[in-house]
Amino acid sequence: MDPSESSEEHSDDLTVSDFPAGATVLRREEHPISRKFIDPDALKVMHRLIQHGYTAYLVGGAVRDLFLGRTPKDYDVATDARPEDVRQLFRNSRTIGRRFRLNQVFFGRDKIIEVSTFRATVEYEQDEETPMLQDDNTYGNPESDSRRRDLTINGLFYDPKTYSVIDFVGGVEDLKNSVVRIIGEPTRRFEEDPVRMIRAVRHAARTGFEIEPATWESILKCGGLISACSRARVHEEILKDLRGGHSCEAFLLLERSGLLSQLMPDLAKFLGEGGAEHRDIVGETLRRIDRRHADGVEISPSVLFLAPHLALFPEECYGDLDLTRDKIAQLFDGLGITRREREGMEQIIALAYRLFESMGKDAKARSLFTRPNFDQAVILIELTSVNELGRKCVKYWRSFRAPVEGKRARRPTNRRRR
Repeated sequence: MDPSESSEEHSDDLTVSDFPAGATVLRREEHPISRKFIDPDALKVMHRLIQHGYTAYLVGGAVRDLFLGRTPKDYDVATDARPEDVRQLFRNSRTIGRRFRLNQVFFGRDKIIEVSTFRATVEYEQDEETPMLQDDNTYGNPESDSRRRDLTINGLFYDPKTYSVIDFVGGVEDLKNSVVRIIGEPTRRFEEDPVRMIRAVRHAARTGFEIEPATWESILKCGGLISACSRARVHEEILKDLRGGHSCEAFLLLERSGLLSQLMPDLAKFLGEGGAEHRDIVGETLRRIDRRHADGVEISPSVLFLAPHLALFPEECYGDLDLTRDKIAQLFDGLGITRREREGMEQIIALAYRLFESMGKDAKARSLFTRPNFDQAVILIELTSVNELGRKCVKYWRSFRAPVEGKRARRPTNRRRR
């Protein structure tokens, strides 16, 4: 029988030697995680590694979410197998990454289980004044790998072999106490990688936990370091905030911490100078984004970045492509916006303007309906509408679309015979 299908048992017959030295171990009866709630493909990956003599643990956010009784979005596996060994074991995989190589194991079109090798503790040049992350392809053991991770609540391992939770960093206590805490000395860790500050804020927003005082004070102190990070990494982290289902809470924390003024200074200024009215506008847009994601609505990165900033666009931009481009460059220069996303913003703003102008004119509506960004333009209007006109516009274009699609679907049946 496949080990991934075996029944769970208590771990009373296991001895201390079955667990990593130096770890706090919660046996099966001491924690709430059950394998029946773990993705079966993640279990298959771990058990294949174990069957070939390797150690393999579920790690990171999946363990955190399962401990909290939530459904994980992703499943990551950590192992002592090297990337080339993992590649040989899984034909349905590829090796990615330069700073740190890992494997993606594919199941179907959209499902990926990421497998990484345990990393060593050393991660920066000791003699540098500013110890930023260097090459990461040095391998270690479970303890060193756990201490390399950002937050204690993300530093836990689940062992499918013993059904146990393994904790080197105090993550279990922080989960029980609803605390977000950086692993190690906070200021040093943020100096090594300032992106960790964004992650700490995001996980506090997602979980509703409090950021512990030392971590929070270091975020306030180190916020200016975020400018040293690559724009591509900042872009990725902000997209995760916007797609995480708690973007409103995340942006509020980014503002309180001072990080928003470093990442999106124009938006921070808009919120700071506009009082409750501006906060209500941006806050409602972010809450709508969260609701649409909960409903499974696909929102493009262009719209995700654009929607919270739309109130910052002066009316002269609408219908003037040059002014729109200049404003986009001003607002998003530090966020690593790709050329495709920037062009998408330009097209979506222009199309949204035309949707308002052409509302009620069915002849024009047909040509606008065929535009590539039609759906995203309607979503942008829906996310940012502050009055009845915007709601009316969304309703019109959505009601117009159904009959047009119906006409397209019907085929003529009375073709003339030759």
